[in-house]
Amino acid sequence: MLDILRKNSRHWLVVGLMAIVVVGLTAFFGYSARDTKGGQAYAAKVGADTIKMGEYITRYRNVVEMYRKRLGPDFSEKLLEPLNIKFQILSGMVVDRIIYQEAKNNGLDVCKDELRDSIANVPYFQKDGKFSMDYYKGMLSYNRMTANEFENIQRREMLREKMKGIIIGSSKVSEDELKEAYKVNNQKIKVSYILVNEPANAVSIQVKDEEVKGFLASEEGKKETQDYYTKHNSTFVDPKKKDKSVVKFDDVKQDIAKMILSRKKEGQAVDARIEQALKATDIKKAAAELKAKVETTTPFSRKESSIPQLFGSNTNDVLWMFGLNGSKLYKREIGGKVYIITAIGGEKTKSEIPAKDHDSFRNSYLGERGNAEFMAYLDGLKKKWSKKVTYSPVLLKDIRQGAEE
Repeated sequence: MLDILRKNSRHWLVVGLMAIVVVGLTAFFGYSARDTKGGQAYAAKVGADTIKMGEYITRYRNVVEMYRKRLGPDFSEKLLEPLNIKFQILSGMVVDRIIYQEAKNNGLDVCKDELRDSIANVPYFQKDGKFSMDYYKGMLSYNRMTANEFENIQRREMLREKMKGIIIGSSKVSEDELKEAYKVNNQKIKVSYILVNEPANAVSIQVKDEEVKGFLASEEGKKETQDYYTKHNSTFVDPKKKDKSVVKFDDVKQDIAKMILSRKKEGQAVDARIEQALKATDIKKAAAELKAKVETTTPFSRKESSIPQLFGSNTNDVLWMFGLNGSKLYKREIGGKVYIITAIGGEKTKSEIPAKDHDSFRNSYLGERGNAEFMAYLDGLKKKWSKKVTYSPVLLKDIRQGAEE
């Protein structure tokens, strides 16, 4: 989420020509941008700087609108709740203020000419390729923001980029380190795998009446059976009745309990077979144990976002694969399915960087390392400033409740 916010932060005010204003948001948030004394309520205080509630609310609604435009008619604000987006946005605004004050303390600043040129280059403020004061004033007015407020936001973002540039620019790399990085980045491996939870792995299970009776006699068993009946109530309709009324619990509890016990036993049996298969000396023997087929991926590198042939895999799975010991078998859940996986030989990679790729790879590598160093720097700043940041009690309570829900 923060990556998306950063990508749009330079011109978040005008993303998609948003028609988002503070008016009408009180009902959504449950509090006003103005306090009871008629002053401007605050979202957070960072040292001597204050993030006004109105500024925070506008930023939130702009991000929501950005997602609304991207996702179309299927969008709902509830989709953003698991991301705890309210805190993500407020946290980002706090970090911006911290960076701004740190930059000023270290003698960094943005002169008027730099700020003017930056704003003049915003496409939304241009007409026929040139900056238009009318467009500029109109857009700010449309979003109920003064030029001073917007310019302060732009100045903070520019200072952030300056500090980031200094950190990235100070990174040094030796030729040996660069060659090793090139080798690592371009190394390719393949993995062989068995899909475990397939019908072919199924185990024949018998559940005795005595087991069902004992299960229903226990508090845990009775609760599990009742919970299943409640959650799947609509599936217990009596087909013989015209009113399609639901069958009584007592009439189906035996069948439900037997089904639950059967599933548990099947899971336990499959788990036992998996554990046994993982002890095999190679994946073919494991496949024979599970009556499954061995598949092999095409070669892939650490730069891949997913693993070929393994649906639902992601970057974390890719990096995990590169840590495997080729002489062992591993269990891994990917995309909701369970696999047994082993690494096999890949393609050898030369450490010599082709002359035509040398400069571009060096710049890319330094950029990635510089970004990592900048993020570490930000973590240090947040710890340093932790006691100097005060959040609005009302807003913090709302954010915490959202996260818990």
